[in-house]
Amino acid sequence: MRRNGSDSTKQLKKNDLYLILAALILAVIAFAYVKFTAKSGKMAVVRVDGVVKGSYDLSHDRVIRISGPEGLLDELSEDSPGDSEDDDSRRDADDQGKDRPVVNTGDGWENILKIEDGRVSMVKADCPDKICVDHKPIRNVGETIVCLPHKLVVEIIDEGGVEQTDFDVIAR
Repeated sequence: MRRNGSDSTKQLKKNDLYLILAALILAVIAFAYVKFTAKSGKMAVVRVDGVVKGSYDLSHDRVIRISGPEGLLDELSEDSPGDSEDDDSRRDADDQGKDRPVVNTGDGWENILKIEDGRVSMVKADCPDKICVDHKPIRNVGETIVCLPHKLVVEIIDEGGVEQTDFDVIAR
């Protein structure tokens, strides 16, 4: 402490300001790099309890009901998400291919996933916290929407099935 009563440790010095400015500039550059080099995905993969239940092309708008506990999927009409109960619209998984697995008609949980304009969002969930519903729509490779209570993960992948680039999302 100096004799005149001022504490030099409480004052910002010139080099401190340079360090703060450099850190801010680096942060802006890193953010811009991640934002502008992000690769748009081609497919959305739905996993329940670590098991792939379906994959969907992002170029086709659709609404998908995911119901549990088995995590089975059903594609709904665009007009009425969550209200489609037409039995004729449900087909066996063998007839539907990988894009339209069979629906669970029993009780359990339910999430509604919407693919629109190349973006994926969770529009409805009956989980208690609704974090997945509050999540912003995703579209870039490696982005995910997670519903922990239902063990549900929706991930954007590249056309060739590549889930992420050589780096993870944080290191990009």
